[in-house]
This record gives sequence, C-alpha cells and structure tokens, in this order.
Amino acid sequence: MLVVRIGLLVLYVGGMALLSRYLRGRLPVSTGGSMLRGPTSANVILWIWGPTLWVVPGLLWLGILNLPLGMVLVLCVLLPLCEIALFLWLSRAMAGTALVFVLLATLVVLFLALTTPELYYTRFVLFVVSLMAPPLLSIWLLATWAPRVAPLPDTAERRISNALALLLGFFTGGPKSTWVVEDGYVRTRIAGNPWLGAGPGLLMTEPENVVVLKSGSEIARVAGPGVVLLERSEMPYRVVDLRDQARGTRITTITRDGIEVRAPVSALFRVNRGNREVRLGEAWPYRSQGDVLQALFAEEVDPAGHSVLDAHTAHPWEDLPAKLAAHKLEQALSFYSLDQLYGGVPDDAEGGQAIGTAPPTAVGQGTSTDAHIELLKTHRRLESALGLPLAASVGDSLTRLTISRLGLRAVRKALEPRGFDIHDAGINGSIEPLSHGVTEQRVEAWKSRFMAKVVDWQAELERKRAMALSKIRQEAREKLLSEMIEEASKRLTVTDSEARRDFVAYTMLSSLIRIAASPEVQRQLPDSALPTLEHLYEQVSDLSEPEEEI
Repeated sequence: MLVVRIGLLVLYVGGMALLSRYLRGRLPVSTGGSMLRGPTSANVILWIWGPTLWVVPGLLWLGILNLPLGMVLVLCVLLPLCEIALFLWLSRAMAGTALVFVLLATLVVLFLALTTPELYYTRFVLFVVSLMAPPLLSIWLLATWAPRVAPLPDTAERRISNALALLLGFFTGGPKSTWVVEDGYVRTRIAGNPWLGAGPGLLMTEPENVVVLKSGSEIARVAGPGVVLLERSEMPYRVVDLRDQARGTRITTITRDGIEVRAPVSALFRVNRGNREVRLGEAWPYRSQGDVLQALFAEEVDPAGHSVLDAHTAHPWEDLPAKLAAHKLEQALSFYSLDQLYGGVPDDAEGGQAIGTAPPTAVGQGTSTDAHIELLKTHRRLESALGLPLAASVGDSLTRLTISRLGLRAVRKALEPRGFDIHDAGINGSIEPLSHGVTEQRVEAWKSRFMAKVVDWQAELERKRAMALSKIRQEAREKLLSEMIEEASKRLTVTDSEARRDFVAYTMLSSLIRIAASPEVQRQLPDSALPTLEHLYEQVSDLSEPEEEI
C-alpha cells in the first residue's frame, strides 16, 4: 500500500507540472472577436485550480478512513469545490444557484459519511483539513497576487475585491470588455460582453483624455483620466481631449465697398478647467463633468456643406470655436471698407476717445481726423451688431486687431456657457483682396495720397525754414544797427557837422558791404548790388581823404 501512495504522489507532482504547462499556453486571449465561450465558472476552476489536481491527494486516505472508495472520491471532489465555489460567489464570478447546488451536494455526502459505522472521526477530520487547506492557501495567494497584477490605481476603493473580480472575470472566458485609449482613439483589448460578461469592465485612458460612457442608448457618465472600472452595459462613446486645442480655417467675404477679401482665422481653446492647473505627474484637470458633456454635445450640422454627406454630418466639438470665429469675423469684415481694414486709430485716440469727438491733430490733418472718427463709429456699430456690451475701449492702432478682439468677445459669449475656455480667436494673418488688380489700384491710390502728403510736408517745412531765416535776419539787422548807432554816437561827439555826415555814410556803406559779402545774402541780392556798394564806398573814401590831410 505504501508503494501505491508513493506512486500517487509522483503522479500528483508530475500531473501538476504537465497540466500547468499545458494550460499556460492556452489562457483566454482576444483575437479581435469574442473570447472563448463556455461555462464561466468551469473555466475559472479549470485555469486557476485545475493544475492543483486536488482529487489526487485525497486518494492517499484510501484504506485509512473505513469509507467506500466512491464516497472518498466524491468527498475529494466536493469539499475543495465547495470552498472554491464559495470564494467565486463572494468574488462575483459564480452564480448563486451553482453555489447552492454544490453546497447541498457536499452536505448530503458529508451526512452520509458521518453516519457510516466504524468511522474514525479523528482521521476524518484530518482528511477534511488536508482537502481544504490547499484551496485555502491558493485563495490567499490569489488575493495577494491579484492587486499587484490588475492595472488599478493605488487610490481605488475596494482594491482587493475589484482586482479579484477583474482577474477572475478574465479567466471565466467571457469577461466584460476592456478598452484602452491610445492617441485619442478607443481601441479594444478584450472583446468581451458589456452586458453579460463576468467581472467589471475596464477602461484605461491617457492622462490628457476623458471618455464619455454610454449605457445602452443613454449617456452614463464621464470617466477618467486613468483606470476606470465599468459597470454593466457601460461602454465608451467619445474621447474628449483636455489639452489646449488649436484650430484654423480661412474665410472669404466682401467688404463694405464691395471688394472680396480673404483672411486666415484661428482659435485657441480647451475644456474649462476652472481654477485648477496642470501639475507634473498628475492627470489633466477639468472643472466638472457638465463642462465636458456641454462641450461634447455642442456639435452642429452645417446644412451648407460641400457635399450631401457633409451637410448631414455633425462636426466635432473641436471644430466649433474656429467655425464660430469664422462666422463672426465674416460678419465683422463686411462692416469696413478696404481702406479702413488697413487703417487704424492713432494712439492719442485709442481706447477712451468718445464717438463724435475729434482727437487732437496737427495742422493739415483734418481729413485724417474725420477718417479716425468714422472708424471708431464703425467699431461701435460692429460691437452692437455682435450683441456685445459696450466696452470702454474698442480702438486699436490696427483695425485687424480691433476686429479680432471683438470676434474673441463674441466667441467667448457664445461658447463659455457650453464648457469651453476660449483663449484666443481672431484673424492671425494679413487680410488680402482676392483680385491682384484691386491691390495694384489701392497701392497707386495710397501712393498718390502719400505723395500729396509729402508735398504738403515739404511746403510746410519750407515755410518754417523761411520764417526762421527771416527771424535770423531781423535779429542780425537789429544787432548791427544798434552797434552802428553806439559806435557813431561815440565818434560824432568830437567832430563837426560835415565830418559827422561823411562818417555816417562811410560807416553805413562798410556795414552794407560786409553784409552783402555773406554767401547767404548774396543768393538773395541781384548781381549788381555788391559792385554798386563798393563804388559808393570808394567815393565816400575819396571825399574824406582831404579832410584827413588838413
């Protein structure tokens, strides 16, 4: 009998090794379709406890318990099976009806065994303990191992029970589905059954994504970022990216003076985060599930699509800010003429300049002032047309910047109640006429106006220069005259009347010749002026010489 028991032990060890190796390569895997189907509880018992071959160790008690062979074999099967079934029922991997059936069968066989005559009760207790201990040890090891294998966050509630439910659901062969979000798209990892599968479903998202879940035809909740356990019938509906989004488009519209222009439009936005900030090592935040759902269901259908399919297709929520900005800016550009689009409000009229009040201007700029006032009025008309409250400042040094600001305010007013956080929306490039001929005509017109301004500036500078020269000459004459009078008054006090007359003539001619000899004065005098003065000077000098000799 000892040889038989040793042989059974050898078979037990060898059978466990072979069966474990066989089942290890045949675990349930997803091949793109549904997983292996079958009795779910039986699959769990086969793949997890099958390699233990718990029936074989009970055969070592043959001939020791004074029980029939059939009853020993039934007890070797039912006692560990009842323990495993109770564990699976607590882990939600086995139905309650199966547990009741196994439990009733085990109680019946135990009652028959305990009522057998000449039963060694001490040996029977040891027999029961030897059968119950290995499954109990394996259950303890499984409960310790499952939380380390299952991809659950450390902060998850009921971590051990959820990990066991997830792991056992996988081994049933018919679990709920498992999805992974990669590059913004939902990809199926285990094609289970969201309605009838065992265990919880699993969804793993990237740190910057959340997923809107649906249950049947209804929206259930917003899940993520991170690892999410799914309830019955829950499945991914749409992925929402929490990062900053940038979208762009181009618009074509007609200005107030009938010129067709085009311009690039861009929008920078995200799902509203409230006061929360992105932190290193943490998932992207968002203010509330309501903001995510509001942004997601802000999709719209454009009946004016380029094709029948486009006219009946809902555009994603990420495209809405750019499309709305394009619509508002198309409306805005139609308020302005082409000259106004390339103009602006000067710095002294920016912001607080009241409508109808002329900003301070220099001489000769009355027409420019009227254009600035008209531009400010146009800004205000556009502000009212967009349904915006009046702001203290609308003017800017460039009209394009003012239009972009008004467009940004209009987009924020429309989309912020829908869960959007709009950072920027406006024209991000030059506004260009579609016709090249229009551009050439406008350049020539601007060139003519600029040349006229240049001529006016030159005339004004020449006038100022002439006034400055006249002032300088007047000051020089006054200074020269004062010097002559002072010098003459000193010398005439000691001479007779005729000598005084000659001296005055001599002094005046000397001063006039000195002034006329200046290059700047010569350009203003006729060519005969300087020789005439010199001739007179010589005559005065000849008249004064005899008197000096006397």
